[in-house]
Amino acid sequence: MKNNLIFVICLLVLILAILLPIQSSATNFVNTSYNWSKIRISVFDEQNQPIDMATVCIVETNEYFQTAKLGQIELCLELPAKNNIFKKNNWQEYTILIYKNGYKPHILYGLKAIPDITRTGIVVILKDNLNSKDIPFTESYDYPSHDYSSTIIDKYKK
Repeated sequence: MKNNLIFVICLLVLILAILLPIQSSATNFVNTSYNWSKIRISVFDEQNQPIDMATVCIVETNEYFQTAKLGQIELCLELPAKNNIFKKNNWQEYTILIYKNGYKPHILYGLKAIPDITRTGIVVILKDNLNSKDIPFTESYDYPSHDYSSTIIDKYKK
C-alpha cells in the first residue's frame, strides 16, 4: 500500500512538472499573428515600354522576384500585427532593388507597406545603359547616400 501511494505521488509530481510549464507559457503568449500588405510596381523603359523579366529584390528579406509580361509585379509582404509589443508602428519600410541587363539598376528607398492595404501606382523607369553612361544607377525617395546605394547593388544584384 505504501509503495502504491509513493508511486501515485511520483506520478502526480511528474504530470504537474509537465503541465505547469505548458500553462505558464500559454499565459505569457505574445500575439505573433501577421498582417499582409501588397505593393504593385510597374517597370518601364525610357520609351514607356513595359520591361518584363526585370529582377525585383526585397533587400530586407533577401527575396527575388521577376516582373510579368507587362512589366508589373505585385509583392505580398508579411507584416507584424499591430498589437505586436516589439513594433511601434503598424507599417514597415522596405528597400527594393530593380534591375535587368542593359539597364541601370534602380533602388526604391523607404517604401511603406501598410497592413491590409494594396499600394498601387508605383512606377519605376529603368534607364538604358547606353544612353546614361554617366550614372551607375538611379534612386527614388529619400536615399541615404550614393555609397550606400552602391553597396546594396553590389550585395544583392546577382
